[in-house]
Amino acid sequence: MKVLEKMKSNIFKQTAWTVAAIIVMLLVYLGLNKLVELKEPTPADLTAEKTYSLTDESKEAISQIEQNVYIHLLNYKDDDRATILARQYHETNDKIEVVVVNYWESPNELLNYGISDESTKIVGIQSSQRSKTIQDSEFTTYDLINYTEIDLTEQKLTNAIIDVTVVKQPKVLFVTGHGEYSIDSEGGYYRIANYIGNEANEVATINLSEEELPEDCDLIVVASPESDFTKEEAEKLQSYINRGGNLMWLQDPYGPSNIEYSEAKFPNISKILGNFGISFSSGAVYESDESRTLSGMPMYVLPELSYNDIVGDIYSDGNVIFAVGGRIENVSDEKMKELGVTYEAFIKSSSTSYYKESYDTTDQEDGDEVGPFRMGEILTKKIDDSTSSTLVAYSNAIFVSNYEVQISTDSTSTISPIDMRNNKDLILNTVAYLTNKETPYRIRKTTEEVLLDNASETAVSIVVIVLLALPILIVLVGLVVVIIRKSRHR
Repeated sequence: MKVLEKMKSNIFKQTAWTVAAIIVMLLVYLGLNKLVELKEPTPADLTAEKTYSLTDESKEAISQIEQNVYIHLLNYKDDDRATILARQYHETNDKIEVVVVNYWESPNELLNYGISDESTKIVGIQSSQRSKTIQDSEFTTYDLINYTEIDLTEQKLTNAIIDVTVVKQPKVLFVTGHGEYSIDSEGGYYRIANYIGNEANEVATINLSEEELPEDCDLIVVASPESDFTKEEAEKLQSYINRGGNLMWLQDPYGPSNIEYSEAKFPNISKILGNFGISFSSGAVYESDESRTLSGMPMYVLPELSYNDIVGDIYSDGNVIFAVGGRIENVSDEKMKELGVTYEAFIKSSSTSYYKESYDTTDQEDGDEVGPFRMGEILTKKIDDSTSSTLVAYSNAIFVSNYEVQISTDSTSTISPIDMRNNKDLILNTVAYLTNKETPYRIRKTTEEVLLDNASETAVSIVVIVLLALPILIVLVGLVVVIIRKSRHR
């Protein structure tokens, strides 16, 4: 009886109504959250450069894709930038599907991708033609001129989707048979060859002494041969040049490799390079200014870049590093004109660099020639009125290799040169340039500021509702309840 009497009391009724109101509010809250989760709305983007929003440039490119594309986000959360942008690609073109797989939810499924923990984050882009993977670390870079972090997420995703849907893949052939860097083993050029293939290129090797150059070859890569070509091999390369074929030639200086170089000992290589009026040095270039070296070691040179189509998107992002690089030696401008060659030296060592042909010490000595020295050049030879051949030459080859090199004087720290600064991207950009691929989309955004005055009206309205209107509404409801209660007590 006492329990029934208490249940009939005003205090019990008011408490019951309060509890019921709280439960209703919780149910409404959970229901709204579930509805929002099912709808997967695009979050309001208040960043200064719309880091979480697709640009019109990407939307236009993606809307034209007619193939089915799958974006696999491995170990990404719903609020990660890559996830938010990936879902906007789907909103732009429903042929693009987004699949999120997390280790904490589906560990066995991730094992199919070779991932056995939750720390590895990878985005896979796949079409019926080919696939491409992007490491999470590739989504950001750092601008050393403005000292800001640069977000590349949209740039990488947009270009990857386009890459996996292109109809024709350029054919890139690496010359073998003369001690060149190998693309077929874990050492040497294995990784850079994979990166080039990952950019929608067909990559293979060719031994010119045994094979004919295919007519559909788009680019020949020569990676620091240690012995001369045969006359027959040189003739094949000469025919390739004469029909307008393009080359990329990377050459370590001969001296540090213990190769005694002379035109007499390398007549056929000298002839091929002579088409463009260049040769590579026996000696190496070092740097006396520690700010233009890696870890203060003079053999790791940070050269100066001149802006062009190859270095456009890495121009301010920390440069590249040549590891024991040489110099490119040109014939006179008058001779270049006779050869029909125009050139652009877009990578040079600084004025504080020096050149050595003696390797007893890497320190600068009296008599060492002082820079700057040419280390990267674009050379275009006119064949006839409608045909030209382009060579991009680098006076270093190890700078994009997998080999571990020492980067500290105590021998405790090593790194693969391909992982230094923008070395990998320099070569990928060179391949794109020489294969006449469309210039990749360049979408770079800083990640620092969040400003309401840069937000859209809709985004501002959402923020006002969430941060101001909703709390005010709850307070008003509370006041109304209190007033009603007091009026009843009276």
